[in-house]
Amino acid sequence: ANATVNPLVTTTYTVVETISATGCSNTNSVKVTVNPLPAAVAGADRAICINASTTLGAAPVTGSTYSWSSSPFGFTSTTANPLVSPLVTTTYTVVETITATGCTNTNSVKVIVNPLPIQTILGSATLCAGSTGITYFTEPAMTGYTWTVSAGGVITSGAATNAIAVTWNTSGPQTISVNYTNGDGCTATSATIKNVTVNPAAGNAGIITGTAVICSGTQNVTYSTVAIANATTYLWTLPSGATIASGDGTPSIKVNYAENAISGNITVRGSNACASGTASNLAIAVTPQVQGAGIITGPTIFVPGTTVAVYSVVPITNATNYTWTMPIGATIATGANTNSVGVNFGHNAETGVITVYGSNVCESGVQSSILVQLENTPEIDLEIFPVPNFGIFTLNVSFPEETTFNIRVYKESHTVLEIRDARTSNGYYSKLIELRHVSTGVYYVEIFNNTYRQVRKILIRK
Repeated sequence: ANATVNPLVTTTYTVVETISATGCSNTNSVKVTVNPLPAAVAGADRAICINASTTLGAAPVTGSTYSWSSSPFGFTSTTANPLVSPLVTTTYTVVETITATGCTNTNSVKVIVNPLPIQTILGSATLCAGSTGITYFTEPAMTGYTWTVSAGGVITSGAATNAIAVTWNTSGPQTISVNYTNGDGCTATSATIKNVTVNPAAGNAGIITGTAVICSGTQNVTYSTVAIANATTYLWTLPSGATIASGDGTPSIKVNYAENAISGNITVRGSNACASGTASNLAIAVTPQVQGAGIITGPTIFVPGTTVAVYSVVPITNATNYTWTMPIGATIATGANTNSVGVNFGHNAETGVITVYGSNVCESGVQSSILVQLENTPEIDLEIFPVPNFGIFTLNVSFPEETTFNIRVYKESHTVLEIRDARTSNGYYSKLIELRHVSTGVYYVEIFNNTYRQVRKILIRK
């Protein structure tokens, strides 16, 4: 009597009703018009990048109304094709209603929201001006790589890849940046920037100030230069025999010159972790130490009126001048200020000592002497034993009269022992000499005063 139908097209339905008791029947019909559903177009599922927009649905259909909702909840719209900018993946549902028929239809679209890429840059952040082939990396397997460097650098290779090589030409703060499109088609809003510090090499050294003409053995001589740009340390070099006493690594040093120091250049250059600058030089002229005078050779007995008696020493090392002294009545006739002089003995000349020492602009050396006596002046008797010895020996000396005298032991020009004002007793003197500190070699023992002089050569063995 009341059938349920679901026609897909417009259909006429006829019913025949019969009364069972009488057999009477009647017929009637009903027409069911089937109206079409609206399309309710939501659009295809899609993916967008965060902060991007996309248009849903389709063009509006006349006579239809639209109602949009979302999951997660929060979006509604009554337009057929709304513009949406979801921040998370969202499903949008549209309900379209045909106003004339009241027919509705529903459809949904899923919008996947992909995050923007976060670029990273790996590579040196601190380096030196002039560095070449410095490599920087970012994430691989992307597209559209865009690298930029600041004006102090140049990309030399790899500009369209995830790895580039850079030459840094200019010192100072620099930058390098990169952007790209990832596998989801997303590009960051802005490029990632890496700060790079490009350090300069040390600058060139200025002039060196300080004493350029120096005597060997001089201590604590100051040399300095002006501050060198970008230098973190100062590299000094000195002539042989010179050493830095203080200030090494700074713009100002104090220098000690040994007795054996030689002439040469003092140089300085600035340096840092990147490179050293050009050096500056100061030529140093070292005047060496004057050595002591050697043994004076010449006649030890003179007759008054003798002329041009020759007295000499071997040339004294590093001496530029020779200073001679004569006994009373003796004068230098030839060779003054040299290592060999001719001496005139006047008729009033007396027994005495001739001395000589060398000197230069820095100092005077140890002098040497020789006793010269008037003819028939008595001699002294000097005895030394044992010879050779180990640095311990006995010295006996006899004089024809009571006197005081000096004892000197020397090797070449270097005095190792000196006893002054030794005194005889009954014309005799004896002493045990101990030279435990000296090395093996030939030494000379000299006994002298204004009247007498004797020299003996001995050998010391250690």
